[in-house]
Amino acid sequence: MTVKHPLTEFRTQSVVSIRWALRRSWETLQGHGGRTLAQLAAKNIRHSFNLWRDASIDRRLGIKTGGLVKREHLDTDSPNKKFATIYKATAAKPFMAMLSYLPKNLEDFTFVDFGSGRGRTLLLASELPFKRVVGVEFSTTLHAEANNNIDSYCGRRKLGNRPESILADATTFPIPNGPLVIYMFDPFNATVTKGVFDNIVASYRACPRIMYFLYYGPVHKKIVLDTGIFSELPTAPLPPDPTLGRPLAFSLFATPEHNN
Repeated sequence: MTVKHPLTEFRTQSVVSIRWALRRSWETLQGHGGRTLAQLAAKNIRHSFNLWRDASIDRRLGIKTGGLVKREHLDTDSPNKKFATIYKATAAKPFMAMLSYLPKNLEDFTFVDFGSGRGRTLLLASELPFKRVVGVEFSTTLHAEANNNIDSYCGRRKLGNRPESILADATTFPIPNGPLVIYMFDPFNATVTKGVFDNIVASYRACPRIMYFLYYGPVHKKIVLDTGIFSELPTAPLPPDPTLGRPLAFSLFATPEHNN
């Protein structure tokens, strides 16, 4: 798969957006009039600005985590490729808001992102005092890009706790020992999500311990609750995803040990 610079991806998406916007504008003007057209134009301008801002953040940090990668472009030999969803990086503001629900003392916790892609969440999580920060990614190219981003980011930030990107299938990844913070941004369909949680439950049953699960875009929330080890905790609305212009749903889960 050819990897594009984030600003190149922004420009490509912008051209597509402009063509779509012109066609949609003409249809809107014909069918609904000038006022509705003005509202649509404002919405498209905000969307283009947000794409530009997301790409610019990557450029300022010397990393390349933005853009979209469709399932068919994920280079992997895993039979679970057909169950993957589109790659889209988690926006920084909502992600940091999710992390704010965690305990202040994180020195004993390992952070694991299943479907970590180009590594944006790993870099952001490495700013917190986790014992270890791990990403699990089955795409060879996205894994390589994540390692490049880690090298660049750590070179600028001089982090003591270097995050790791591990090339592996999420359903067979050995769950780390000790307290865990697990993160997902809807990376899989129900089949793979259940496989991942079967693995997590087996690890928990073998060694009960506190686990938090941050689930962004919680499409398969029932699978999590059906494990019998996680309960859902109350949360407030997250800040909007700047590339979408609206907030996405978020669910927070924990094992019983979080009350101790």
